[in-house]
Amino acid sequence: MNFLQRIALFSFLLSLTLFTSGCLKGDFDTPPIGGEDPNLPAESIMTVRQFLDTYYNPAAYNDMTDDKYIRGVVVSSDQSGNIFKVLYVQDEDGGVGVSLAIDEVSMFNVYPVGKRVFIKINGLTIGANNGTPQIGKGTSQNGSFTNIDRIPASLMREHIIPGMAGIQVEPKLKKITELGPSDLNTLVVLENLEFVNTGPNEIFAPPSTNVNVDLRDCDDNVIILRNSGFSQFASNVVPSGNGTITAIYNVFGNTKQLFIRDIDDIQFTGERCDGGGGGGIDGDRIRVKDLRALYSGSDVVFSEGFIQGIVISDAQNKNINALNMVVQDGGAGIVCRFKSDISVPLGTEVKVGLQGGTLSQFRDLLQVQNLENNRVEVLSANNTVTPLKLKISEINNSIHESTLITIEDVELSGGPTYAGSKTATDSSGDIALFTNNGALFSGSALPTGKVSLTAIVSIFDGTQQISIRNLSDVVGGGGGGGGGEPGDRIRIKDLRDQYTGTPATITSGYIQGIVISDYENGNINNQNFVIQDEDAGIVLRFTQPVSVPIGTEVKVLLNGGQLSEFRTLLQVQNLSNSQIEVLASNQTVTPRAVTVSQINKNMESTLVRISDATITGPNATFSGTTKINDNTGNIDCFTNSSASFSGSNIPSGTVQVTCIVSSFNGVIQVNIRRLTDIE
Repeated sequence: MNFLQRIALFSFLLSLTLFTSGCLKGDFDTPPIGGEDPNLPAESIMTVRQFLDTYYNPAAYNDMTDDKYIRGVVVSSDQSGNIFKVLYVQDEDGGVGVSLAIDEVSMFNVYPVGKRVFIKINGLTIGANNGTPQIGKGTSQNGSFTNIDRIPASLMREHIIPGMAGIQVEPKLKKITELGPSDLNTLVVLENLEFVNTGPNEIFAPPSTNVNVDLRDCDDNVIILRNSGFSQFASNVVPSGNGTITAIYNVFGNTKQLFIRDIDDIQFTGERCDGGGGGGIDGDRIRVKDLRALYSGSDVVFSEGFIQGIVISDAQNKNINALNMVVQDGGAGIVCRFKSDISVPLGTEVKVGLQGGTLSQFRDLLQVQNLENNRVEVLSANNTVTPLKLKISEINNSIHESTLITIEDVELSGGPTYAGSKTATDSSGDIALFTNNGALFSGSALPTGKVSLTAIVSIFDGTQQISIRNLSDVVGGGGGGGGGEPGDRIRIKDLRDQYTGTPATITSGYIQGIVISDYENGNINNQNFVIQDEDAGIVLRFTQPVSVPIGTEVKVLLNGGQLSEFRTLLQVQNLSNSQIEVLASNQTVTPRAVTVSQINKNMESTLVRISDATITGPNATFSGTTKINDNTGNIDCFTNSSASFSGSNIPSGTVQVTCIVSSFNGVIQVNIRRLTDIE
């Protein structure tokens, strides 16, 4: 079976598979309803307000010994990763709140939003964390500063007892100027807010970095939105409109700040305070086809109006001028040229305000130039445009200019690499294929044999030409391209060694190994699989759900992929499913026999086996974080609540555990794949 046949078979198998949800700590569940409260003496139960009035002194730390319980409702969630190792609880009447510092992640599995909890204060500490009331366990010194220590994960269920679920707490409607001490650690809602800085390059947070982003109201009052670079939405572009935000309020010293739980807590879809839509998008929508028809040989300057469509160019791989992006609306597209560099991701649906822009030609290519970057409004991400299938002879006029097309059975010639002008030939003729020398893949080998080519149609000084966006646009052939074998095999250990702490795009090469993850049982994100070769393993993340069975030997082309970390777990992301070649099935990987104390970062994404172990956890099932213990120590074992076995009971007694080594926010952990991993 040749490569194209294998890909066709694999694509067919993918189409037959029902994809399950993933295991990264952040796939939201619907909070459960029901349950029951623990049987505690009524005289021992306090509201949060009663507790703070009795035990909290912002100038001191109080180690509590009374047999009392705080009754409150959980209003936070760490599911998206924006809130880390903190649980926020407030009174059911929407009154005051308190935060708990806990050395645990994925607490949403046990304490979802709306869960009533009873906090046993005996043995805990209350004090001010930079001005905000917080409960922990003991204190420690950091230079001249005293910090509240987190409640150990092993004591979480002892001190925070779950009760009824599905309790509704209405957020308090507030203005920025009204937020005060009684609102600390509570859920609030603020109206008529907007981000101070917007535009296609303004994201919630850079990778692995916590940042403050300014929000303002229409009276120019400003408050900080605190965002984590580890959150699932960190790389999302901030919305450019005005609207409502629901958030947890607290302070850092004298600085007011908000924490959202998930991206849905922000609903900024209205007109901004200045009357614009994120940069002053005025007037009516103009279809790209109608926009192009306005040009009759003379420049056209716009005073209003906007276009709306999907970005088909790929700024990340740099085969386009940094000031440009290509937007397609239906069957028509146009180059948009901005006053400063623009980096809207491929597949983003956008509105582009035209006011001040000029419709003109540059070297015969029609474009709208002189556009303001802040007049780009991001509507949604990860959209697709279906390319039009054409023969080269059909690409002969402006009808297809700046649109996405596919040409099949094409041969490429004109040099050893993509850089510069090459020739694409099919049975109907040939056309220039141009690649900028600055493109990340310009030095990659030109594939031999026939390929399928997806590209953007362009023109230069009257000559029609095409340009690919990335190497995934080339499928088939050999020696190069997105579906061939560009470069040499890279051992996974050598691939991992290439990571220096900064995300890097891979321009060529492939890895080969055996899939050790199990998509069928759902304890892995449905866009990921883990591959291991003779020496090492790594997580691969694809642009679409992928369902390669455990034990499948595969070859995966790396061109266009990004080597980076997600919450300290090394992976190659941004891979296309077409870059997978299935070689064999039902292969085995022998797990490395280890003790808990021997597991380290060098074993990340490899299969290990722990013998003579016990499993313990905060509840009776696998869901969430449990502990695997042997006579050398213990290690976290995370199971996503969507895994098929998450509700199964933890076994008692001594067991042997086969698992994949992982990492989460700097903490080494392991994941089992299915119940048969425990013997």
